[in-house]
Amino acid sequence: MKTMTATILALCLCLCVSMASAQEADPMQGDPPSEEVSGLYVFSMGMTREEAKAQGAVPAKDGQMTAKVNWNDDEWNVVLIFKNDKVVVVGLHRALTSNTLVSAFFEEMDSVLCEPGLITMKSGKGKKELNLVKMAAEGKDADARKQIADEALSTFAGQDAGSITLTFISTYAIESMAEQIKSTGEVDDAKIIAEHGDRYLYAMTLDKDKDSITLVVMLMQNMDKL
Repeated sequence: MKTMTATILALCLCLCVSMASAQEADPMQGDPPSEEVSGLYVFSMGMTREEAKAQGAVPAKDGQMTAKVNWNDDEWNVVLIFKNDKVVVVGLHRALTSNTLVSAFFEEMDSVLCEPGLITMKSGKGKKELNLVKMAAEGKDADARKQIADEALSTFAGQDAGSITLTFISTYAIESMAEQIKSTGEVDDAKIIAEHGDRYLYAMTLDKDKDSITLVVMLMQNMDKL
């Protein structure tokens, strides 16, 4: 779980920096998205550069591509990360103008049977991690874990600064990891990826210092390719 956690947090930071750099270099880069370029999955896993270009993506630094999409009636800046010339990570970023964005993302996660497996909060008091996978191993059911996530978001809402990252994992993967913890005391990332690698993994970072929201979409099997 430590490897998985470190990968996700590093990705969120990398995507925030990449998007900020792209906008600073050319704030108007890319055409405004059409109605067809809409949703979280416009740029799919395994998509080639040519396929991404056909959806409006343009080359950026470090071999990445950038684009714009519509989701939840808002325009998002997109960064695509490639491995072997195929998309392995999609990042979406925009100003956090409304809490409806957070609600809409939670609704999307419910629809694909994903829930927070890890929550990381940063503030002036330092960093705090809530490992909901471990809590599942300790016997907390889905409703109890949801309440913990809601309370973390409520605490964050009351802060004047800082950030919170929620990593969403398939409920089935969380149950598998919880069983591993109960059996061996730890999570075998390689085994989890082998069993659940074709499942999507998501992360949402809310940053009050930058007044932004960043979403990460990827497959669990791609974590060992980054």
